[in-house]
Amino acid sequence: MATIKKRTSNAGTETYQAQVRRKGYPPQSKNFPTEQKAMDWATLIEASMLKNENLNPREQTKWSIPDLIDWYVKNPNPNRKLETKKHFNRLEFLKIEFNKWNVQTLSAEMLTKWINARLKINKPATVYHYYVALKNAMMHHSVMHGYVQNIFNIAKCPTKSGERDRRFSPEETRKLFKSIHNRSKTKKNEMMVTVLFAIESACRIGEMLQLKWSEVNFKKQEITFLAPTTKTRTQRTVPITSVAKNILLWIQKKNNPDKIKNKRVFEYFHANEHHLSRQFQICCTRAEIYDIRWHDLRHEATSRLYEKGNHLTDMEIAHITGHKTLEMLKRYSHLKPNLILAKLW
Repeated sequence: MATIKKRTSNAGTETYQAQVRRKGYPPQSKNFPTEQKAMDWATLIEASMLKNENLNPREQTKWSIPDLIDWYVKNPNPNRKLETKKHFNRLEFLKIEFNKWNVQTLSAEMLTKWINARLKINKPATVYHYYVALKNAMMHHSVMHGYVQNIFNIAKCPTKSGERDRRFSPEETRKLFKSIHNRSKTKKNEMMVTVLFAIESACRIGEMLQLKWSEVNFKKQEITFLAPTTKTRTQRTVPITSVAKNILLWIQKKNNPDKIKNKRVFEYFHANEHHLSRQFQICCTRAEIYDIRWHDLRHEATSRLYEKGNHLTDMEIAHITGHKTLEMLKRYSHLKPNLILAKLW
């Protein structure tokens, strides 16, 4: 929306300042000697925004891709997280890969060629992570510097090839716990209750590790995942099983209950997501359990919710797991064939 303001300098000179603000674009302003010229300029700028045209084409030529990524690291999009070490490593890798291009010379055709070349070297899921990291950086930069970035509307990257359907069976759970008990030297119980809580709650690793005691309600037997800690940036309050509740009570009793209100529930167990994932991998290797990741526990937990029968609807399961759409939830519902067969006969 455009606004025209009349201004008078100390010398008595009158000028008219035109300001244009529109969601998704940085504010534009300019001074003119007459009100009519200010209105004409504001009309042209608004029309350019509606057509999605470039407002500042010079920005495209002066920014190389490495410089743009450095800017993005220092000025991240507040709606996206840049906390994981993997994400920073991807950005550093992209700086090397695209060190010969700037914003203007990196066309959709060149990006498509790069995607196809990387697919011959890396798995599709890996290439997709690189693609998304580059897209987030370049799109945020374009919005903040007033130019249009549309190469990602043309150059696409495969997204579904990296989907997994690995289940973590009860037998493997018992095998893992036995190995932890026999071979781990420290924090045996801590690792076991963390794994068990993940299977019982179906929450994401980041949500679990950022959960605080102030967000746990033992009376109502529910926990609240705050919006900043969730992948979808949506707060949700979900019920927990009796097993999950007992785990939380055990952790609370183990630590001083009078001094932990503002502390993280798993603060004394695991430092961060990378540390927990790494320790889980080590324990699984010792137990001779392979091709398993921490996120597979979420697959298992969600599948078990489906296997409870007709007690929970799709919408109720989506509320517990935090999936925004039922389409996203489908890939987690890897129901066991023998249970389906039992219902058919």
